[in-house]
Amino acid sequence: MRQLLTIPKVTLATVLREYDAEDDDIRSVLVDLTDHWESQGARMAVHVPGRDLCTATDFAILLEQAPRALATLSRGQVFTISMYEQTAMLDLDLTPRGAQVRLTARAWGAAEPLHAALPSSVVVEDLKNAIATVDRAAAPVAPMVRGWIRAWQAGHVV
Repeated sequence: MRQLLTIPKVTLATVLREYDAEDDDIRSVLVDLTDHWESQGARMAVHVPGRDLCTATDFAILLEQAPRALATLSRGQVFTISMYEQTAMLDLDLTPRGAQVRLTARAWGAAEPLHAALPSSVVVEDLKNAIATVDRAAAPVAPMVRGWIRAWQAGHVV
């Protein structure tokens, strides 16, 4: 493992659908973006010890938690990313240890966790780039949706 994430190469903003304040939230935007990227053949992945999670759904779930993960790691604290969809069903603990982050993948129902380590700078840069990619891709959105994106970037729980 050399990276935590493979982030899609997005150069143009993505025109998204209309959103409804009662039925949608930031998760709707993230799912729409990752589905669009997947339909365009963009490669995206969450690299966890033992396997790569390469579906749009898995990437959207990681994106949902990326700002909080980044903020928590910057405080030197452990953050657990819950990959709760059927394709993954695991918890990924990100544990800062000086210049490294220890990754522990605990598959639901598995007896033994899997471990790996990455440089802290790589993990932080991957999370920052993923957040910036969403911001770029979702540029042409309504003010309501821009508010959801700002709240998500600030780490507000969805």
